Amino acid sequence: FAPDGEQVVVGTAAGNVWLWEPETDNLPRTLAAHTDAVFAVAFHPDGQRLVTAGDDTQILLWDIDSGEQLLAYTDGHQDGVLAVAINPDGDQLVTASRDSTAILWDVDSGMAMDRLFGHTFQILSAEFSPDGRRVVTAGRDFKVIVWDPNSGESVRVFEEHSDWVFTAVYSPDGTQILSGGGENNLI
Repeated sequence: FAPDGEQVVVGTAAGNVWLWEPETDNLPRTLAAHTDAVFAVAFHPDGQRLVTAGDDTQILLWDIDSGEQLLAYTDGHQDGVLAVAINPDGDQLVTASRDSTAILWDVDSGMAMDRLFGHTFQILSAEFSPDGRRVVTAGRDFKVIVWDPNSGESVRVFEEHSDWVFTAVYSPDGTQILSGGGENNLI
């Protein structure tokens, strides 16, 4: 959902992005630029922009009203992008990939600010803390890693899962992290 709750966005296996307003009978608008499945979408906090990412390694910034592609984040991942998140201030973006890296980007310039190395297999999830001062990633290496987005350094590594970790999210107050793994456990 968009920050105002008025629009919903979905990425498709065909590489399209559908935007629609659930309160209307209008058909979804289609944003088409990806050449493979779109796995990750994130609304910018301003509600006017959207980031999409997918198996084609493209990371794209869109203007929601016009449907115009504003920016392509290049020189990034070597394999499909599985997760994308924007910090609450709207100036940083984190992406996570099958290539075992996460990348911190400057939203407006499209420049890679830092590459986060610490996972040994695909990263399936990446999220900013509610205050934007931390990033948490989770992956197929059974790890959950907390990062400082300003330094690019890992702050803490959790290895409590015995299978893939599909997701890790912060509590609304940012004091706790909940992770879900393939062994059907929430930690």
